Amino acid sequence: MEFGLHPAQKQIVDCNRRFIVANCGRKFGKTVYAAHDIWHCAFARNGVQVAYLAPNYGEARDILWSLLKKITQPVWNGEPNESRLELRVKTCTNGESVIFLKGWEAVENLRGMEFDYLVLDEVAKYKNFWEGWHEVLRPTLT
Repeated sequence: MEFGLHPAQKQIVDCNRRFIVANCGRKFGKTVYAAHDIWHCAFARNGVQVAYLAPNYGEARDILWSLLKKITQPVWNGEPNESRLELRVKTCTNGESVIFLKGWEAVENLRGMEFDYLVLDEVAKYKNFWEGWHEVLRPTLT
């Protein structure tokens, strides 16, 4: 699925750093960009696990779930898991990747999981961010 990027979004795409922090205002297109970025990451390689985190589980559902389902629907590998907010998608080589939506309030539940790509949204609302980042999330990426 194609979508147009405005120049500021292109700066994010063109950044080659391992971790990217984007402090953007309202109506920047963060949610639409994030949904497409997550989809492209999951679609590009087999066995990829991608997670999107919002301040809480309800916000993850409210902010991204409907849009992400709409974007990924052509490549679903089975029906979305509505209770777990989990999508299995076919990859470009007919393999499978998984997209998870999670809430920061349960970040401890992510210990021991492995992710290839993370998108953290509304980080200013996360309680004890640095502790959760260093002790839980960062290890899921290594």
